[in-house]
Amino acid sequence: MGNEGDTIVDIKFEGTAEEIEGVRSNVVRIIYCLGSDTYRMIFFRAVENTAVVLKEYDDVYCDMLQSLFEDTTGLFLYFK
Repeated sequence: MGNEGDTIVDIKFEGTAEEIEGVRSNVVRIIYCLGSDTYRMIFFRAVENTAVVLKEYDDVYCDMLQSLFEDTTGLFLYFK
């Protein structure tokens, strides 16, 4: 799903995310693409042994990560 040297992080979140085509996502995979210095965000629904990709964003810059997450899920990110 990534290239050599890329960093991949899966973040499972709780809460009531907005629906994407009738399905609520509960995981976002963020891939740092070393070659282009950008990120790729993949939102999906994971239940037991299945995962359904709901939305993907390519060529995301670091300052866009929070707003894309919030706009896609309807959930608000903050630090305690």
